[in-house]
Amino acid sequence: MSALEMNQITSNQSKKSGFTLIEVMLAFILFIIIATVFAISKSDSERNVRQNMRRDIAIRLLQSKMTDLEMKLQTTIDKNGVEPSYLEEAGKFDEPYQDYSWTMKFHAPTIKFTAKLLTKFLVELGMDKDEALAQIEQQKLLITNLNKNVEANFGELELEVNWEYIGKQKLTLLNHLIPKNPKVSLTTTTDSE
Repeated sequence: MSALEMNQITSNQSKKSGFTLIEVMLAFILFIIIATVFAISKSDSERNVRQNMRRDIAIRLLQSKMTDLEMKLQTTIDKNGVEPSYLEEAGKFDEPYQDYSWTMKFHAPTIKFTAKLLTKFLVELGMDKDEALAQIEQQKLLITNLNKNVEANFGELELEVNWEYIGKQKLTLLNHLIPKNPKVSLTTTTDSE
């Protein structure tokens, strides 16, 4: 073998054993992309953990405040009735939760039994629509009395907790309160719908 052939074999082997500048640059770019994706993923995970921790705190604050309000309002409605007890309040929580606020509304119930609602309910249970309408027509006085007594004895307690974290956040809880001794009254005339 001549020296020229030996030189070519050695040259070909050295070309095969090293990396070209393009291969090195592609590997570096791939490393940068992977590192960036990992950093973004880690950042998103940390943000989600912080958000979930803040939401957990809000849930505990909401439950605690709801319990306090229920006890306060129950005493009032047991003594005075539902309607005179309607009110709205708002405030902030004490340290270390001062960046959480709350709003409360105790108001008339939004529950109302209507012919349309009851017809839909009976049809979904499998009753023929005409039969459902006939049944509801026969029970208009009962439905009227039911609605009047719900209105007189039920109050809706709506509590909302608000906080800021990547925009305004809120949780809402709704409960119904009734007096210890409900006042039941009956009428002999039906409401017209």
